[in-house]
Amino acid sequence: MRTRIALACLLAAAPATTAAQSAQRFSVQGSALYANLMGDAYAKLNNGIGAEAQLRYTPGALSVGGGLQWTHHTTTIGTAPMSLYGFFIEPRYVIATRSNTVAPYLSLRLSVLKQRISDDQFIGKATGLTDNVGAGILFRLGSRMNVDIGGSFGYTIFSSLVLTDKTNNTTTTGVAGTGSNLILRTGLAVGI
Repeated sequence: MRTRIALACLLAAAPATTAAQSAQRFSVQGSALYANLMGDAYAKLNNGIGAEAQLRYTPGALSVGGGLQWTHHTTTIGTAPMSLYGFFIEPRYVIATRSNTVAPYLSLRLSVLKQRISDDQFIGKATGLTDNVGAGILFRLGSRMNVDIGGSFGYTIFSSLVLTDKTNNTTTTGVAGTGSNLILRTGLAVGI
């Protein structure tokens, strides 16, 4: 009898490791993004908004997600908008707490992003590799649904900028540079 009581007390006192994550191994998530871009590569760009979609595999406290992200930015020179888009892989580790409804997490994100700007005369493109570190909180709404609020900070190294003149189809190459980013995210994850 004492062993059963001790075991029940131990289980009740043990922190929940993945309770606030999806109870299903796979989930899909859609998120709204706010991007603050800094550095040489983004010197003429304003902050922007966008979205991401991902599929996540959750065997335990450590999960791995992958998907697509996109943000839209206006420039301080002219009216040509700029898009930043690509794919990412994101491992995430949920920190053990005693809560069954709230779970903080830490994340890493590796993404390959393409920067594209276009107006009536020119198209400019550059591809970059981005590393982000982040954190957030998952709020459990039910057995299949979580709200995800998080943020990350990262650094991008772009390849050369290729500028194409639409009028005569000639291209020139320039320096795209490097930049950093601060991304804020709010999303909804649904277990499948």
